[in-house]
Amino acid sequence: MEIDKFFLIVFAVIFLFEECNTEQQQPQHSHPADKKDAGGPLVASFFADNGIDQSIPLPPLRSKIEKKEMQEEILGLLGLHSRPRPAMDEVATQEASKYMMTLYEDYYGMLDEEGNMAVNDEKVRDRSWTDFNNTLRFLSEADDTVAFTNHARKQNHHLRHDRDRRFVFDLSQVPTEHLVIGAQLRLFKAYSWKQPWFQNFTVTVHLIKRGKDAEDRELELLDQQMTYTIHKGWMTFNVTHAVEAWIGSPTTNYGLFIDIISGTGESLEPADISMAGLDGPEEKEGFMVAFFKRRSEENIMRTKRSPDPAPSASGGRKKKKPEQSSRSDFEHRLTGNQWSSIFGGFDSGHTTRTCQKRTLYVSFRLLGWQDWIIAPDGYSAYFCHGECSFPLNAHMNATNHAIVQTLVHLFNPTNVPKALCAPTKLSAISVLYFDDNSNVVLKKYRNMVARGCGCH
Repeated sequence: MEIDKFFLIVFAVIFLFEECNTEQQQPQHSHPADKKDAGGPLVASFFADNGIDQSIPLPPLRSKIEKKEMQEEILGLLGLHSRPRPAMDEVATQEASKYMMTLYEDYYGMLDEEGNMAVNDEKVRDRSWTDFNNTLRFLSEADDTVAFTNHARKQNHHLRHDRDRRFVFDLSQVPTEHLVIGAQLRLFKAYSWKQPWFQNFTVTVHLIKRGKDAEDRELELLDQQMTYTIHKGWMTFNVTHAVEAWIGSPTTNYGLFIDIISGTGESLEPADISMAGLDGPEEKEGFMVAFFKRRSEENIMRTKRSPDPAPSASGGRKKKKPEQSSRSDFEHRLTGNQWSSIFGGFDSGHTTRTCQKRTLYVSFRLLGWQDWIIAPDGYSAYFCHGECSFPLNAHMNATNHAIVQTLVHLFNPTNVPKALCAPTKLSAISVLYFDDNSNVVLKKYRNMVARGCGCH
């Protein structure tokens, strides 16, 4: 089952993070239990319900082989083939990182415990309605939100266009099957002391396209806005069409070109109106934010394993062909007897309690990947555990099938098992991190938090 697979990996995360911490210096922790015992090993920063309304730390795992396998499982859960290694000297601009962090905090700060939108009127008033509503809509629909840094300074193409007016973004890590919900180019403009007071300017963003000759380029208008000498702040341009074109045909990605015309018809450079370019302050350098959605609701994990085969008519299990192996040796070890004793450390008393949601906090601080994971520090995953015994009370959220199964189990317990306690509602979390190209990625991971439990 997919839910079983998810919680299996969550438990793997628990043990890996504790092992990772023994190989690095202890970071600062906000969780009260993230402490080091004097002269002893680090107390685990993953906590589960012990059955008597207490959260207790889970014991560590010491095998390096299992640690490596767990790392691969975790990366697979995050939809990554390998650990991102961003070049820190080329990491996203401060403003791009700050903007993405603001999106993360503002949007997800509006979600209640059930994952529903609870709009903060004060935050709404801080923005123009149009910009806010568009961004809010994009975020609610997007699975991945990426802030792309400008790579124009790396380009060696001898274009006739001014280098300071070009913006080149690396979309090589965006899957071609992704749908583009929207894309925005954000440019910063300061007060223009060099220009006449109250002078107006038209800023136009073009898509650079290949011309008839190999070295020739043509410009296609994407968006334009009017600004003034006294204007200061970030300007947002719609460049959705450009990103759609680049995703559909990556070899046509020649970047964007900025054109600035004054109210008197004079062509100007970005610096002439105090618009930050490649030669301006790095923290104000322009960047692009794009919102993507996966074409299907398939799990983003590398592989999808099938459940265990059903018992055969003879009472034994059907033999599995090698290519149809439903569970890896690694997973069998996790669920074997040696792990039962470990999990017993927090399972005490569960059998005396009915099916309900239990505490499970997963801390990302001990992962050892602080150089590329920005937020969050951790999250409350929760898990479902408890008895689904007759009679099934209303608070057990039992399905009709579970009720029937429970009744039949009373008369035939050998052949019909009890109903199982499982999540009835799951919600998503989002992780903010740097990718290999030093872009800032805000990725949504669905079905990561158990919001409700019931008998199935």
